[in-house]
Amino acid sequence: MKNEKWSGEETGSIVPTPADKKIFEEIMNSDYSNIEDLTTISDEIAEHLSKSHGTHGGSLVFPHVTYISDTAAKHLSQFRGFLGLYALTSNSISDTALEYLSKQKGVIGLYGFNSLPDNVIENLSKNQTNLYLHSLTSLSDTAAEYLSKSKAADLYLGLTSISDSVAKLLSKYKGILLLQGLTSISDTAADYLSKQDGELLLDSLTSISDKALKCLTKHKGLIRLNKAFIGKIDVNKNSNIEFTK
Repeated sequence: MKNEKWSGEETGSIVPTPADKKIFEEIMNSDYSNIEDLTTISDEIAEHLSKSHGTHGGSLVFPHVTYISDTAAKHLSQFRGFLGLYALTSNSISDTALEYLSKQKGVIGLYGFNSLPDNVIENLSKNQTNLYLHSLTSLSDTAAEYLSKSKAADLYLGLTSISDSVAKLLSKYKGILLLQGLTSISDTAADYLSKQDGELLLDSLTSISDKALKCLTKHKGLIRLNKAFIGKIDVNKNSNIEFTK
């Protein structure tokens, strides 16, 4: 990409700090070494970055950016690598910007959202090669159905509780299902999850019935459980079970 000069234009209410302005100039000259120090992203910079190869093997990570405009979100959605927008929350961007980001084809890190609208989940399930929704603590049945059909290799959810209906839907997901925020599940939910065709990670489970535990041991793929269950499972008969260290 040829060397360019940042125009100096600001976007809406975004006021870049002097340090940001300096990094903007570096970015326009394809120097991305300080990109993770940005606290703001202008529309112009977002457009430039969307056409780049990013850093660290194809990624754009912004740990400190708490707001982006709709236009900037639209530009960044065109980036095809890993897009990390860790500091964004539902209160800091518009629904329009969030929908644009959900259409990004690659992997996106939106770690500041405890919940996401069903339409955003639908877009993510269709477009992401891996779904990293670490902070998502709640999920509707509709959203779970979208995720169950995703072709993403990994589905990482931060759910702290799971209904039987959501467990039934997620059991249809074929990939690595990470539910490492769950500490307990019902017997029915365990029975549904035991039928999941892929890998199942339930590292944090500590409070389940013997019946639920027996159901989980019937899982055909790799399943990872808390080391608290080591004495309750015959590992010789369940070689597909791993335990946390």
